[in-house]
Amino acid sequence: MKVAVRINLLILLTIILMPSEAFSNQKTLHFNDTIDKYSIYDYTYYYEDTSKNVTIDSILDSHYNFNSTEDQRLNFGFTENPFWIKFSIKNPTQKKKTLYLILANPDLNFIDFYETSDDSVIKSVHTGQARDFEARDIKNRNFVFELPLKPNKTHTFYLRSQNNGDANFLPLFLYNFSTYLHIDSNLLWFKGIIFGLCLFMILYNLFLFIKINQRIYLYYFFYLIFGTIILLLLNGFASQYLWNANLWRAANSIPVFMLLGLFFLLLFSKNFLSVRKFNQKIRFIFDLLLYFTFILGVLSIHKDFFIYGVYGLSILTPIIFIFCLFLSVKRIRQNEKPAFYLFGAFSLTIIGFLIHISRDAGFLPPNHITLNALSVGFIGEMFVLSLAVIDRFQREQKRIQNQLIKAKEKAQESDRLKSTFLANMDHEIRTPMNSIIGFTELLERIKVDDQKKDQYTTIIKNQGRHLINLINDVLDLAKIEAGILNMHSHHFTLNNLLHEIYIKTKHNLEEENADIELYAHYGLEGRDSIIIADKARLRQIINNLLSNAVKFTEMGMINFGYKKYNARTLLF
Repeated sequence: MKVAVRINLLILLTIILMPSEAFSNQKTLHFNDTIDKYSIYDYTYYYEDTSKNVTIDSILDSHYNFNSTEDQRLNFGFTENPFWIKFSIKNPTQKKKTLYLILANPDLNFIDFYETSDDSVIKSVHTGQARDFEARDIKNRNFVFELPLKPNKTHTFYLRSQNNGDANFLPLFLYNFSTYLHIDSNLLWFKGIIFGLCLFMILYNLFLFIKINQRIYLYYFFYLIFGTIILLLLNGFASQYLWNANLWRAANSIPVFMLLGLFFLLLFSKNFLSVRKFNQKIRFIFDLLLYFTFILGVLSIHKDFFIYGVYGLSILTPIIFIFCLFLSVKRIRQNEKPAFYLFGAFSLTIIGFLIHISRDAGFLPPNHITLNALSVGFIGEMFVLSLAVIDRFQREQKRIQNQLIKAKEKAQESDRLKSTFLANMDHEIRTPMNSIIGFTELLERIKVDDQKKDQYTTIIKNQGRHLINLINDVLDLAKIEAGILNMHSHHFTLNNLLHEIYIKTKHNLEEENADIELYAHYGLEGRDSIIIADKARLRQIINNLLSNAVKFTEMGMINFGYKKYNARTLLF
């Protein structure tokens, strides 16, 4: 009897003194001085708060059924329900130790961290993107929590996460202090280089827009602005440095900036790929994507429509990049080599997006590669697109240079023709002037009969008119070169104009006793020959052509006129 009582007392004492993890299914992580980085997922457990009313006090007072997260990887998808995370760490050493828990997802709205001991809270931190940055335990772009570990004691920690409908993904890392500082400093160097490149590309494209004044560089400038802000948001720097006091902007601005960034990317792609050259169906789809993206981006600014922006962004992003990739392939098949840049840029973004989605879906583990895949893909896209912009700038400079060379050659040819024209004008002007002066002197020196006088007077008058025509030609040439020659179009009958020119030219030929026959040809009859044109300029052109024809024809015939080519064209 006494033996049985002693055995029962021994069993009871063993149960009382046995730690809770001995009869619990939950595992406890043991601190080890030789380990710098711990894999915490094997020791974490989660509980979904479907009622959204569970508090830390009710967690400690009640026995909630926490589930293992070994396969879940703390990725709960798009949900508004809060999730509770629980893990325990034992410090078996005789000294106080400290570890650092890093939650490497800055895009979480509400994070509550609790350190407990003997079913009571001894420390709590309430932070998140929707809360003031100063409330963070450690001022960092990520959520970093200090875990003090007392000697020979097991510590239980709780983490509550809620993300208002966005992806509730908790990539947790556990480091000692030196490892945390080393990894964080290396990441800061890497991200500093990335944002330095972004700033350079922004300023470079602003310079290109100011220098060339083409809208495509303005579109890409705004895309880089929004893209850089998105990177700042995804990496937590925006909450830390830009708007740590504006809680709504810090928590809900990612869909707004992403949609507006996509809007300017579509404008850039539309210009770069010359979408106007595609068929009407493709142009309609492209414009539809533009309108939807812009409208969703503007609506997402208002908190009541924010959730529509989130879902719209999830749907539009793959559609836009796949559609632009499709158009790039079509341009490449049309031997448009610059389209290779867009194909490479969109491919990088799609790869980064697929890695990001695969990580969120649990197919890939959360590590520094998968956590930064979207940012790296985005940076790669911006870099390749910048190469496309530089290539376009160089091609534009080459085109302008070729235009300048052609303009120079044209100016030199114009100068040569002008010199030849003025040389001919020297002879053309001297001839009528000599005639006018010569016959005027004859009339002054000698007495002539009325018949001779009329003949000389007619010659002087005709040469004077010829001289006026020459002067008008010189003045018109000067106006053409200065770009100030005005045209005055109106209705007139073409046949009447040709008949007037025919009568005048025929009369001049008879006065000069030229052995030349003149024939006029009319392609239309009567009122059908009414046209809209500058009558004076057309008369001038035909007169000059006939004048040259008479000048270089000693005998024979001259034919002039027009014929109908089609309903809107006449051939002279």
